[in-house]
Amino acid sequence: MRGISRTIGTRWLILVLGLVLLGLPGQVRGQTPVPDQASEPTDPPQATLLSEVVIGGNEQVDTEAIRIRLSSRAGQPLDHETVDADIRSIYEMGFFKNVEARLTEADGRSVLTYWVRERPLIRQVRVEGNEKVTQEEILTELKIHPRTILNPVRIRRGILDAKALYEKKGHLDTDISYRTESTVNGETIVSFTISENTQTSVVDVVFEGNQAFSDKILAGFMQTKKKNWLSRFLPFGVLSNEALKTDVERLTAWYYDNGYINVRIDEPQVTRGEDGLVVTIRLEEGPKYKVG
Repeated sequence: MRGISRTIGTRWLILVLGLVLLGLPGQVRGQTPVPDQASEPTDPPQATLLSEVVIGGNEQVDTEAIRIRLSSRAGQPLDHETVDADIRSIYEMGFFKNVEARLTEADGRSVLTYWVRERPLIRQVRVEGNEKVTQEEILTELKIHPRTILNPVRIRRGILDAKALYEKKGHLDTDISYRTESTVNGETIVSFTISENTQTSVVDVVFEGNQAFSDKILAGFMQTKKKNWLSRFLPFGVLSNEALKTDVERLTAWYYDNGYINVRIDEPQVTRGEDGLVVTIRLEEGPKYKVG
């Protein structure tokens, strides 16, 4: 009897498990599952439409001078890449130490504001340490004037031009630096400090590759002269990049006039020796042509 009961119990257990499995939700073999609810397409987010583009914080710089550099316009969608480009463009003017973009939304209007913070106004320009070049000449090259906004880019350009002026006078190692000093009313004083150092003179002019004409003949056409006893009265021994360019043109013209139309003259090379500067001019004369 125990064996019969155990067999009947096992059959009932299998039958109950089968009914439970048939009643479970899920996929039935041979049927496709049906979703509970169909998904609805969602609309893409609407872009912010600019109602107005405003510039604020400027006192010395004209508003229209800033606005002309902007690409963001009222009536157009807000574009973050365009805003970033606008900020960079305003920075490039050189008049501002800080530029921010702010978006405000109220009463259905979106206002984009470019908020700037100006650099200080220059009250005075000073030049210190100059002896070989007058202050008027230096200020002309610096192009930095009072009652203008401090612009570091313009200052760096002015320093390069002032150094070029010193190079024309033979001072190749001149160093020019500047510092700023704030005043009580928020303006600034710009001071340029000049270290002229020792004047470096041209002690020799060397030609390489010339065969038709001697060094003495070629040197006679050049503005650049080596230092001699006349240097006390004439600019002999003074190195000038502009003069070297003119020298190459003069030498080329001389060779042309003498039938060397294929002459090639390299850019003069300047080397520093123990006693001074040596200018080396390399050239290829080429064949001489005659009128048939």
